[in-house]
Amino acid sequence: MPTENEKKYVLKLACHEEIVRDCPQAFEIYQGYVASKNGMTARVRSSRKVGKEKAKYHFCFKYKVETRLIEIEKRIDRRDYHDLWKIALNKIWKIRYNLFYEDRGDAQLWEVDFFLDELGKAYFAMAEFEMAEGELAPDVVPPLISKHVVFEVPLQDDRFTSKKLSCQQHASEMLRSLGVEPCRSNNKLSIP
Repeated sequence: MPTENEKKYVLKLACHEEIVRDCPQAFEIYQGYVASKNGMTARVRSSRKVGKEKAKYHFCFKYKVETRLIEIEKRIDRRDYHDLWKIALNKIWKIRYNLFYEDRGDAQLWEVDFFLDELGKAYFAMAEFEMAEGELAPDVVPPLISKHVVFEVPLQDDRFTSKKLSCQQHASEMLRSLGVEPCRSNNKLSIP
């Protein structure tokens, strides 16, 4: 079974314009949790490449066993997604930008998420990098990301899961705990 091993970095919201300029791919994501208990989550996700009409739908099961987070993801059809969306909690709307960064000939995919409120204004920004099992940190953090880092999230720190950040109050509390005054971006993010 695959092990999720992501390194996360909380970013300044002000990085949005620069991320948009330098990241070629963006996705509009709707995500909701249909089950969550004692280290286990089950969620559904709709992901649409910005500028395209058709979305892809996924069901994901995650279970934390000791220090290992097992993740199983499966593509589902539109009907199953919509039926499960109706009962989902902790719903999230976010825009994800893919940053492809080359490090010593190795292409790396970094994902930068902007969590949006009901008006489309960003209230939290985070970069993620999927690592191989057992790795503790990426060799290099791309300059586009590193210059906007507010906090490097320790691997076992679960305060920064998407499920928890779906609660805007929790996201604001996390920012305050880092010495950052929570705010909304002044502009609605443009989503074609």
